[in-house]
Amino acid sequence: MKILIATKNQGKLNEIQDFLKSLDSMEFHNLFDVKLDFDVEETGRTYKDNALIKAKSYHTNSYNFTLADDSGIEIPIISNLLGVKTRRFGAGENASDQEWLDYFLDFFKDYKGSDRIAYFKTIICLYTKDKPIFFEGIVKGRIADKQLCVIKKGIPLSSVFIPEGFEVAMSQLSVTDKNTISHRSKALKKALEYLETII
Repeated sequence: MKILIATKNQGKLNEIQDFLKSLDSMEFHNLFDVKLDFDVEETGRTYKDNALIKAKSYHTNSYNFTLADDSGIEIPIISNLLGVKTRRFGAGENASDQEWLDYFLDFFKDYKGSDRIAYFKTIICLYTKDKPIFFEGIVKGRIADKQLCVIKKGIPLSSVFIPEGFEVAMSQLSVTDKNTISHRSKALKKALEYLETII
């Protein structure tokens, strides 16, 4: 059984491949391996819309499933500015990870206390034969006052997002802790459980 992981974000790709590696009877491919280098415009109004757009756009009959996700951060105090538009916020999607994060922290510097509460959310879409299957993951936390660690490529907000119950940024967590509590790991766990039932 073949699965195409449809993301050009190396940070996401690493997380997804690491989480699903226990499915050793499945053959995984990614957009870099198969040279699918075209871009997909994310025009959806929700994470679910965008995950489906990406999965459907990259899917071919060469794969049993195409897996795509859409993620973002929800900060209630500025809820209309982020969400599905997270990466396009501020410095914009063409900015480097560091430029994007620097702008974000400067923009957010005057917000204090409960105004810094945030939620990371992921929707994963497994797409096959015109049938999408969706899995959701959410983690609650808060935005730190400053960057707490070096940025992992493609996921700058993980350097300032402190998950509930911890005092370090998401990117500072051990692999074990991150795979237990992160938004993406929660959605991937549901996808993994589904895939295990059809092997």
